[in-house]
Amino acid sequence: MKLRSRLFLGISALCFVSSLTLVWLSYNLMTRDVETLLIKTEEITREVPALLPPVPIEKKALSRYETVLVKPLFSPSRRLEEDPPPPPKIVAKPKVVQPIQKAKPKPVKKAPPPPPPKELLLSLVGVVVLNGTPQALLKSETDGEFLRLAKGQSHNDWEVKEIMDDSVEFSHGELTKLLVFDKPQ
Repeated sequence: MKLRSRLFLGISALCFVSSLTLVWLSYNLMTRDVETLLIKTEEITREVPALLPPVPIEKKALSRYETVLVKPLFSPSRRLEEDPPPPPKIVAKPKVVQPIQKAKPKPVKKAPPPPPPKELLLSLVGVVVLNGTPQALLKSETDGEFLRLAKGQSHNDWEVKEIMDDSVEFSHGELTKLLVFDKPQ
């Protein structure tokens, strides 16, 4: 147990010393690099003015730099100096147009009334239920043919509205007609 704790302490001390050495080396290298950079920039700044002609500085540009120093950079009240508004656009005068005279409306012809519905010439023979759907058995009084109609179907523009046990209700628009079984005598 003692050997392990001594070994652990030795490794910890070695790591600590090596980390201190690395910090010292990086600091020394950094300061040397900064010193050499400063020396080189001084040499360049001495040579540049000799190469470039002097540039006149406008007063307006200097005033903008002063506002950078005086006002906070990210202040909401800070605004860039605005350019003067552009000159107004010249717009041609609109042409005067004479108003259009409205034409008199033509009289609307009313649609002729619909023809009266055909007479419902059917008699109720019976009521049956096929596959859960009630259907009316009817006999035409004109030609004697038999018809079978369910709710919603129509004959001569008369639609079957309701099928009851002993009667059938037909409708044509607002007109309704009820067919009932003939009572036996």
